Amino acid sequence: MKAIVFDVDDTIYDQQVVFDQACRDVFGELKGVSLVDLFKANRYYSDESFDAMGRGEMTKEEMYIYRIKRAMEEFHLPITDEQAVRYQERYVYYGTQITVSDQMWQILEYCGERMKLGVITNGPSAHQWRKIKTLNLERWVNPEYIFVSGDVGVNKPERGIFEHAMKKMRMQNPEDIVYVGDSYEKDILGATGAGWNAIWLERRGREVPEDIPEHTSIARSEEDLFQLIRKMS
Repeated sequence: MKAIVFDVDDTIYDQQVVFDQACRDVFGELKGVSLVDLFKANRYYSDESFDAMGRGEMTKEEMYIYRIKRAMEEFHLPITDEQAVRYQERYVYYGTQITVSDQMWQILEYCGERMKLGVITNGPSAHQWRKIKTLNLERWVNPEYIFVSGDVGVNKPERGIFEHAMKKMRMQNPEDIVYVGDSYEKDILGATGAGWNAIWLERRGREVPEDIPEHTSIARSEEDLFQLIRKMS
């Protein structure tokens, strides 16, 4: 391994924490509902609506409303558009307070001392760069190696964004790169489809597909992730 590239949301920081805080502010205590399961549903509809926005079928504002409303509906908790907007506002607010955990700090320090370090993240440019600045990722990652889909014009899992990153990072062999992400469809299938190795940081208890690609490892925690990285480096 000569380079390692990270996703941002729910990989470098724990997105569940932000989600839980925003939900409690707007919806109160949701008795009988697992916030972990609600979060997984929200992530599913977030990916679905992000793709729709990319195709021009939905505005950014419609995406924000759609994903939380559909997730809540799965648990028989209908909400209004106004509540969805208020949730998004609180979500953005708590997003300004995200931090890198002590364990992730150690991982980034370890990788930064031994190999090229990069970031690929999906999302609007300004929104994702705000998070990158809040997390102080430029402490470890050369800004030239930070790739936001809103800047590149290509979203994960499309091969083009991985090839763009590989070229900019001046990497010759895709097998020398490991990508770390939480989304099986966007991160793992995208990276392995471009010939990269991948580590699936899966801390939500999802089932592992039977046809998981070769050259994919699974980490169920940041501690697992650090162990895998040390073995590979």
